[in-house]
Amino acid sequence: MKKTKGTPVKNDTTESAVLYMALELSQKQWKLGFSDGKKMRFRDIRARVLEELQEEIEFAKLKFNLETEVRIRCCYEAGRDGFWLHRYLLSCGINNVVVDSSSIKMNRRKRRIKTDRALRRATHGPILAQETYPLSPCKEWDQRSSKM
Repeated sequence: MKKTKGTPVKNDTTESAVLYMALELSQKQWKLGFSDGKKMRFRDIRARVLEELQEEIEFAKLKFNLETEVRIRCCYEAGRDGFWLHRYLLSCGINNVVVDSSSIKMNRRKRRIKTDRALRRATHGPILAQETYPLSPCKEWDQRSSKM
C-alpha cells in the first residue's frame, strides 16, 4: 500500500513588528512615548508641529531597527486638541484611538503619581497587552449638532 504525503503546511512563527506610540497633549508641548514591545523611548516636541511628530516617528523606527513600512499603533487621551489629530494620524496610515481618560488604568491604592511619564507608561501597558484596545474609545463629537 502506497502512502501519500500530506500537503505541506507553512508554520510562520514570525510576528510582524509594530511601533507603539502614546501621546500626552498639552498647550505648549506634546510628550511622546514609543515602544517596540521591549524597549521604551520618550521624547518631547512642540505642540501642533506635525513635521516634528513625523521626524520623531521616523527616528523611533531607526532606533528600534524597524522597517520603514512598519505598522504603527497610537493612542492619546481625549481633551484639548479634539479629533483633528486623530484624523491626521489616520490619514498617515497610523492606527489611532482616542481614549477616555477614565479608561486608563492607574493604581489607586498607592500614592498617585501625577506625571506625564507615568501616564504614558500606563497607556502603553494596555496597548502592548492585547492586539485589540481594551481602552474605551471616545466618540467623535459632532460640532454642528453639539451631540456626542
